[in-house]
Amino acid sequence: MKDPPRTIRRSVNVLLFSLALTACSSNTLEDDSLPPGTNYYISFFGDSRDGNHVYSQLQSRSVKSGLPLAAIHLGDMISTPKNNEQWPAFISITKTYFKDEIFYPVIGNHDVEDSKSLGIFRAAFPKTPETGYNIRSIGDCFCVFLNSEDLETKPGIIGPTQIAWLESEFASEAGQSAKYRIVFVHRPLFPQNHHKDKPLEPQNQLHQIFNNNKVDMVVAGHEHSYSKTTVDDVIYLNWPL
Repeated sequence: MKDPPRTIRRSVNVLLFSLALTACSSNTLEDDSLPPGTNYYISFFGDSRDGNHVYSQLQSRSVKSGLPLAAIHLGDMISTPKNNEQWPAFISITKTYFKDEIFYPVIGNHDVEDSKSLGIFRAAFPKTPETGYNIRSIGDCFCVFLNSEDLETKPGIIGPTQIAWLESEFASEAGQSAKYRIVFVHRPLFPQNHHKDKPLEPQNQLHQIFNNNKVDMVVAGHEHSYSKTTVDDVIYLNWPL
């Protein structure tokens, strides 16, 4: 049984919205690789749809100690899918602090509900694939961005195509050689609060995939409250704004 990295365990206890990591000497990732021993961090936010002012404040705080290697939004950037009037404000705030190449959006249930709203989302964030899910190697982290609003099935259910893609990516050279493996998704697998009876499905299958592939952490939003639980060797972190 592997021991999740101490840097990750420590950071989720003491940092408000960042993971503090250090690049290892055997870094083989190509996208955003760093020299061995380099300290870096990844900032993440979530569920800012009704709090652009607070979202702006958190972004400002996240850059005070230097620009993060990546800034990740866990979904629910706006209140109403297909509302073209809400996206410009969110994008304007985001671009004040982060360039497009370091900002990674995760689809939330208030962002996407059908193919039209997915098209609007992709127009706002052009590097988002048609499927809404993606991977990225950031520093030593093999980062997986899942789409909990999978149009192949229905909201809250990861469909078979996305699951097959997920397993294939974890089996890839980048997935196998990474120092850290972190999954970002809007809906949590193990909600602890007011969505406790509505876990992301298929819960057991997804957890087994994560555990079998030595995922260190799964970070989700949606609940608007903080919780952290460990199942087998996987840390599940539910994160508010």
